Parts: sequence; C-alpha cells; structure tokens
Amino acid sequence: MDANQAEELDRLVQVKVDKDRGFAEITFEGGITRKHLDHSFSLLINDPDFKKNMNALYDYSRAYSDLEMPEIEEHAQFVVEHLNLRGTNYKLALVASDTLNIALLEVYKLLISKTSVEAEVFHNIAAARRWLMEKH
Repeated sequence: MDANQAEELDRLVQVKVDKDRGFAEITFEGGITRKHLDHSFSLLINDPDFKKNMNALYDYSRAYSDLEMPEIEEHAQFVVEHLNLRGTNYKLALVASDTLNIALLEVYKLLISKTSVEAEVFHNIAAARRWLMEKH
C-alpha cells in the first residue's frame, strides 16, 4: 500500500479507545470498501490502549457501503482468522442510520454468529454504548 492509499484509509477510518469505559469506537466516513474494514481491524489491534477481547462500537452512520456481498463474507472470514489477535469473547455494536447499511450489518452479524463474539446492530450510538457497558 502506498502512502496516498494509507492516508486515504486513515482519513475515512478513526479509532478511539475509551479506557474509562473499556471499549473502542471505530468511526467510518464516506464510501467504505473491504480495504477500509481490514484497515480498521489493524488500527484497532495496533492501538497502544487496545486489549484483547475489548468491546467495540463500529459507527457507520456517516458512511455508505461500496461493498459487494462476497467482500463482507471475506472480511468476516478475515476477522475469524485473526481471533487469536482480536479475542474470542467480546461485544460488537454496529451502528448505522440507513436501511442498506443496516441490512449489510445484519448480514455481517449473521456471518460472525458462528463465533463467540456477541454482535448487535443499532440505529443510534447512545443505545450501542449502553449495550456495550452492560455486563455479559
């Protein structure tokens, strides 16, 4: 990946770890591709405050999908293949505001349902944060 591609990915994907609340928030903007999803995974696990099995909120409310169904499946498989780095027991809150993104996130949720990762799709960030802060 060249410097321009990395800069573009960093511009559209932001990762913030909230140490007080104990979860990460990943925010996407603009058109999202498989590269953005994989990049967000790398940004998260390489964040100095990341801890294995950390809960996460993925906010797609300011993004739109440029993904095809096979790419969603490939990203889900990518995450499953890297559970040794990410962890196997965490909560994943997926937030979207439009019908297409919600549908795609429901598909992703279904694809990872074979793991012990607990995922839910939300329409707003406040509800997602509340759910993440509840005990397992």
